[in-house]
Amino acid sequence: IQNQMMFVNQVYYGFSDRFSLGAGIEIASLFDPFTQVPAIGIFPKYTIPIEEGKANVGLGALLLSTPDTRSAFDLNVFYGAFTYGPRNRNVSFGLGYVMNEGRFSTAPVFSIGAQYRVSPGMAFTAESWFGRPMSGGVFTFGVRLIGKRRNSWDITLVGVASDGEVIMSPLPLVGVTLPF
Repeated sequence: IQNQMMFVNQVYYGFSDRFSLGAGIEIASLFDPFTQVPAIGIFPKYTIPIEEGKANVGLGALLLSTPDTRSAFDLNVFYGAFTYGPRNRNVSFGLGYVMNEGRFSTAPVFSIGAQYRVSPGMAFTAESWFGRPMSGGVFTFGVRLIGKRRNSWDITLVGVASDGEVIMSPLPLVGVTLPF
């Protein structure tokens, strides 16, 4: 179970070592008098080990239903990712295509992410998304505080780069993860 800033809630379940499924809902849009339903998402992912504990390929989707359109699951991302390194110290490279209201973008979105665990209770994290459909990029840098029962707190700085300008959020994004 994950929660970010009280407004985005997600739950993930691993059906096997290779297949997981997530679902999420954001509730911030419910405070908008013109929005009748919140955004929801479904997140399937299948992982293929290339070399046990060192390299994996993941295939997945972000299937999103946003409140400002009439059709269900109108904003989707279909992606593949390659992760190199063990679970606590790794780097990932991804490539995905956005489908908006039934039409695929002509250019891909790229991602790069990393996690580096520096102690049993702390890891540094980073993730970036960029590509033509986004007309810029989004990047994050953060710290993950890990508890003894595998619960964790993420404290992350978020930035947006567009047209040669970089805008950083004045407040960190805070999230909590609780295993069940």
